[in-house]
Amino acid sequence: MFIVRVFVPATLALAMVSGCYDVVPEEEAFGAETGSDGQTTAEDGSETDVTASGDSAQSTDITAADTTTEDASTTDATTTDAGTDGGNGAEVTGGTDAGGCGTCADDGNPCTTATCDTKTGKCSNNPVKSGKSCGSDKVCVGAKCTAVPAGMVFSPGGDGWLGCSTTKSGDCKQETLPSKKITIKPVFIDRLEVSTKQFQACITAGKCNKPKGAEKPECSMNKKSPKPNHPMNCLPWGHAKAYCSYKGKRLPTEAEWERAARGNCATVSGDCKAETPVYPWGNDVASCSYTMMKNHTGPGCGTNNTAAVGTKAKDKSPIGAMDMGGNVSEWVIDGWDAKALTNWAATNPVVTKGAKHVIKGGHFAADSPDIRSFSRNEGTESPQVGFRCVLDVN
Repeated sequence: MFIVRVFVPATLALAMVSGCYDVVPEEEAFGAETGSDGQTTAEDGSETDVTASGDSAQSTDITAADTTTEDASTTDATTTDAGTDGGNGAEVTGGTDAGGCGTCADDGNPCTTATCDTKTGKCSNNPVKSGKSCGSDKVCVGAKCTAVPAGMVFSPGGDGWLGCSTTKSGDCKQETLPSKKITIKPVFIDRLEVSTKQFQACITAGKCNKPKGAEKPECSMNKKSPKPNHPMNCLPWGHAKAYCSYKGKRLPTEAEWERAARGNCATVSGDCKAETPVYPWGNDVASCSYTMMKNHTGPGCGTNNTAAVGTKAKDKSPIGAMDMGGNVSEWVIDGWDAKALTNWAATNPVVTKGAKHVIKGGHFAADSPDIRSFSRNEGTESPQVGFRCVLDVN
């Protein structure tokens, strides 16, 4: 014989004994309670296991894996499978932290990091900062480890300030105003300016035409004393564009060029607008110790000419692009508009119209104000103008 006690809303208990019903006083009915741990607790504090009615030899255990307590602050939530997804793809290996995630395991991708969202209590593998090295000649682009093409450097894009800041630089030319915060996409950009030797290879391949004025004495491709390792100069915008196409690349936009020269908000510390450098190397005033420019001895630091690409080691931008201060100014894809910055879109701006095109940066015959990275002018083919290319990041 067995006894089952049933509690009813009327606060009375009926004891069914051998088919008879007895009324049990309320105090006796509630003298024993069944706890949430599956045990019956008597008035004296002793505990009796509740067993299955059909098998007196086995008991049914209720474990933490089968129940969830309402008070999460007092109960650890431990995952039983080390490979269980924490909700967004990150592996949870057990244990707890302040956010209740457990230990978030890295997924083996060098371009993500396992983190805990303390609000949701879930793990996720989030992309690291774009541009982080993830191997030999490889960088992280989002969550993907991407090979950097030979001879190029990665420009992470993102947010950054372009144009001349009157509070920082003071003497801003009208065409360099206003200073604006711009968001652009990442690109790969040539580390060095395109050399005469490289352009000659394009001519030899039948993909480029020799510029009409390129053999003048002051040009790098002159007949008498050609300079194969100097920047290709004395060429029109269309010839520069053709070379980049031959290499499977393109000319940079003005915004892309200036971003590569100055870096973005992630490359500066403190206030982005105030700390964005004026020159590729920082804020030290341009001199021949930094770049090829005009000084008291004359153009080209007294040589009256360009230097071989990459000669000036200090003329290096935050991303590692060389000669973005001086040596030669560089063609970009944008059409010339003196008021372009006023009308620039906030994201990936480019001026697609204009009979003339923009040249960016200083050159070997420029004074220090024109070496500043926000410098922009209406371009024409000359010994002071060269170029470099960019490649879109897929």
